[in-house]
Amino acid sequence: MKKKIETISTIFRQESSGIYFRMMETFEHSVRNLNRQKDENVFRQMQSRYEDAFRNELTQLAESLISQPMDVDKDQLRRELSGLIHYAATEFRLKINSM
Repeated sequence: MKKKIETISTIFRQESSGIYFRMMETFEHSVRNLNRQKDENVFRQMQSRYEDAFRNELTQLAESLISQPMDVDKDQLRRELSGLIHYAATEFRLKINSM
């Protein structure tokens, strides 16, 4: 059962990586013409919007993996994926803040 959770976690990490790069590329394109000195408030609003969208996509991905019929402890899988969502969302925020 632990092996299945590790396999599902690997699938989640691979798919979330694709979501991360797609969302980051879209965000970078959206803020490309902003002047951070003058438009910091607009930048932060966009940051918040993209962070929420990123977290929502990851949550949907996790829920779709959890809802698949399989012989695993769903609560343990949910905790594992929740930790991965938190980690990915933190990385996303750190990357944006470094811009």
